[in-house]
Amino acid sequence: MGEPAQLEQFSFITARSAVPLRFLAVASAIGLANGLMVTKLKIPAFIATLGMILVVQGARFMYTGGTPKGSIPPGIKFIGGGNVGPVPAAVIVWAVVVVVFVILTRWTTFGRRLYAVGGNPRTAHLSGVNVNGVTIAAYVLCGLLAGVAGLVLTGYSGFADNWLGRGKDLDSIAAVVVGGTLFSGGRGGVLGTVAGVLIITIVYNLVLLLGLPEEVQRIVKGTAIILAVALYARLRARK
Repeated sequence: MGEPAQLEQFSFITARSAVPLRFLAVASAIGLANGLMVTKLKIPAFIATLGMILVVQGARFMYTGGTPKGSIPPGIKFIGGGNVGPVPAAVIVWAVVVVVFVILTRWTTFGRRLYAVGGNPRTAHLSGVNVNGVTIAAYVLCGLLAGVAGLVLTGYSGFADNWLGRGKDLDSIAAVVVGGTLFSGGRGGVLGTVAGVLIITIVYNLVLLLGLPEEVQRIVKGTAIILAVALYARLRARK
């Protein structure tokens, strides 16, 4: 009697644990599609990703019917809201991602090629770098990390909603730009982005503590992006 029950429980746990893997696979596939559109179809990156946003939103609404469905697996809830001792699991996930990508960008051949492609694709191509391959890999990694962020946010909120991550795209752009990464590529880094996240978070918290409305938060976000881009443009001009 005990063995069938154990097998059933094991199958249930296995099915539940496969949900995040399938989700990350879909997120990576979306990144792959973006990379192929940019490299093979020569669609501008902004247009390709914007179009993919609309495609994914439409597919999501068709699948969910416009309302949340299903339940959040315990593993995802733990990643978003659980603790390992006194340390939140989400902080551990964040730290692992930071360490992995600092190593990847600073001390690997792929990282050097990534900066080369971002700085000057033609020069990188003449140097023997597979520009399309590096670009596609970058988009796949972006899709994968977006999926990880989505899992953490879902686990933290405790529910999955069609508009759960709304507005996070602008926050991400602001943090990366403030951290010193150029829109044109070739310059920036993970640690700079971490610093940008901390700066933006502190500024937003100050806005909240002052009791200012959400409209002011949007003004702060836009101002932060404009000032950061203007500052780095002036620094490049001086050099």
